[in-house]
Amino acid sequence: MQFPSSLKQQRCGRSAKIAALRLTDDWATRLLTACTRSAEELAPPARDLFEHLAVK
Repeated sequence: MQFPSSLKQQRCGRSAKIAALRLTDDWATRLLTACTRSAEELAPPARDLFEHLAVK
């Protein structure tokens, strides 16, 4: 099953003939964690990214 990808992935995929596929098997499920000592101490762009990735 192919899934929508970013413009960059589409361009690279066309030139390199690479397809992106979503893994749907149970073993493919991952829990990812982002850690920081203090979000307030991060540079504004890093804090924005951290907050974007955080589960609310």
